[in-house]
Amino acid sequence: MSIRPYSFEPTVNDIDMADIQPGTNEPDIGVQLEGRSKMNVNDWCICNKCIRFTIKTCDHDPLTNEEINNKLWLKSDDESYYALKKVITAKDFIKDLPHAKHFVHTGRLESYHNVRLKYMPKRIHLKYRGMYIRSILAILDHNYTTNKQLVGDKMVYSKPLGKYTIKNVYERTDTDWRKQIMHEVLDLAKKKQTNIAL
Repeated sequence: MSIRPYSFEPTVNDIDMADIQPGTNEPDIGVQLEGRSKMNVNDWCICNKCIRFTIKTCDHDPLTNEEINNKLWLKSDDESYYALKKVITAKDFIKDLPHAKHFVHTGRLESYHNVRLKYMPKRIHLKYRGMYIRSILAILDHNYTTNKQLVGDKMVYSKPLGKYTIKNVYERTDTDWRKQIMHEVLDLAKKKQTNIAL
């Protein structure tokens, strides 16, 4: 196993996936992502009818009779129809939807900052070299713990919701990279001692 170079992989991958132009400075990247995240949130079809917001027609082509017959439509007088309509017409949902459609969110960045706080707590003053080394360790730790495979789910009690919910269970975190760094440090120290002894 070889140690990956320290870089913040999710950011680079997200920018590559968003087709950001090379050589773009940071503020422009935000503008480019912002432009891609705009979407028309008025395109909803339920019960073979459009729930109207500000537009008068659906964005899709007219459905064929076969498509209409093969879809499981909600009945407009059904309670589930009104529940769904209430959810998708909620102002907060509509406001968040343009960002969610293109997956422009900060989850991975927040995850990285949580890992970084383990290595560099805010209440401890560190010199530049210490911060630099701890930043590298935080980046390595983050890169080795992202993209873990889903292995199942489990029932957990959620205090805020006041009920049991299903939570994803991911494979165990691989910490072999730490052992590898320690072995390399010990090897360097041994080489240094033999050079001093000579």
